[in-house]
Amino acid sequence: MELYLLNKDDACNFEVLDYILHQGNLKATKVDLMETFKLSTYKMDKAINSLNADLMEIATSDVVVEIKEISRGVFQRIHLDNKAIHDLGAFYLRQSAIYLAFEYRFIFQYLSTKVSYLSRLFLSNSPFYEAEEKLDQLLNEHEFFVSLNKKSDEFAIRQHLFQIYFESFPNASQYKGLNSITSEVISDLDMKFQFNLSHTRFSKLKSFLTVWLLRLQSRQFIDSSELDTAYLNNYTDKLAGAVKLIEEHLTFPLPDAEIKYLYLFLITDDYLELDDTFKEEFPHEYQMSNDLIQRVYESQTTAGYAHINKQALLVNLTRVNIAISYFYVETSTFIDQPQIDMFEKDNPLFSRVVHEYIDSLRTDDVTISKKFETNLYLSYIFVLINLIPMKIMVTPIYIYVDFSLGKLYTKYIVEQLNNNFRNTNIQVQETMDENTNIYLSDLPSELIQIPQILWGTPPAPADWGNLVEEITKIKAIKDEKYSNA
Repeated sequence: MELYLLNKDDACNFEVLDYILHQGNLKATKVDLMETFKLSTYKMDKAINSLNADLMEIATSDVVVEIKEISRGVFQRIHLDNKAIHDLGAFYLRQSAIYLAFEYRFIFQYLSTKVSYLSRLFLSNSPFYEAEEKLDQLLNEHEFFVSLNKKSDEFAIRQHLFQIYFESFPNASQYKGLNSITSEVISDLDMKFQFNLSHTRFSKLKSFLTVWLLRLQSRQFIDSSELDTAYLNNYTDKLAGAVKLIEEHLTFPLPDAEIKYLYLFLITDDYLELDDTFKEEFPHEYQMSNDLIQRVYESQTTAGYAHINKQALLVNLTRVNIAISYFYVETSTFIDQPQIDMFEKDNPLFSRVVHEYIDSLRTDDVTISKKFETNLYLSYIFVLINLIPMKIMVTPIYIYVDFSLGKLYTKYIVEQLNNNFRNTNIQVQETMDENTNIYLSDLPSELIQIPQILWGTPPAPADWGNLVEEITKIKAIKDEKYSNA
């Protein structure tokens, strides 16, 4: 949610409600809320009352969603969920004079007179003009026209519009005049490429097409010099049906750069596969992917290159890098440091590689904000953890199993270990050697100098817990040793 587009009180209310939603025990105290949001008792009470009134106004069922004071100074959320937060954000946007000034500036300025726009909304001139003046300041403060990829203002405008409308108004339903053409284009593309669209994927494509068409109707085009159309012939035939529908709707031909723009969105959001020419078509993004993969290779402490599907890595990392170059949209979901710490703890080796690579991208001309670094880190991490088996990225933890009940029972324990730790790099040994990290048995041995885990027969849940605890300790030591290497 772009809070700067909301009225001041609504923005505060939205943040308060979001904060209450994410309290793990369902409750929040008035003192905590007042300290967190720097509110007086009067303003805090006003915010809660306003929130409950607004939640009642947007209710779509008989289920009461509210913030209830269950005891003096203690609030409990009742039936509050992320959908209520989403609906309230959209409600606040629609009633914000700043948002309406924003909408006119970027959607209707070239399609309607200001008088006509205000008349349709039953909005008086004075608050609208005040909102317009404030909007200029807010857009500059929030770097609205700053494009990460250093493209023109039009790239930045479209990226922000898409982010706002997709997240706040799925399906861009408030622009009903475009419902028919967007549905026809999606049907044509789906028939040609067999998208098999889920509801979310359909909504995302519809939102993109809506924003794109709104800008095209206003004849706000991408500068042709910013998109290389040298490979345009590779995919124009596949997009011909959709392009024809759009041109008939607009009543003018689409510039080649705009066709490429459509293609790039379909590529970066995984609607289309990259074809065999992607190395030549996107040389910079391809080289970035190669550089990161090389760092992954160099980081490995064990053999396992043969288990890495380099082509799949190249394709998916290049897709991320193309998105950075043309369609980078920051997630509006707040990602706090504890969440990042969790990813780094679970993926220490990948995290080190990715952070070092992102640092290498910084130059005098390239500034990477903390928010962008976080989003870029997650984009790369998701590719790596999905395509590279963790087993080949870490030094194994070796467990020697030696039970007194005979070979069959020992075999049973080995199978249990393999089943329960199949997604980790645990190596169960038949013989003990210098690599062994844990001795697992039902009897202690004075001859063993490494950690011994003694289990009952059969093992109880607490026995498994003791083993997991020891594995975690050893893993932490090995990870720290690797990180300091």
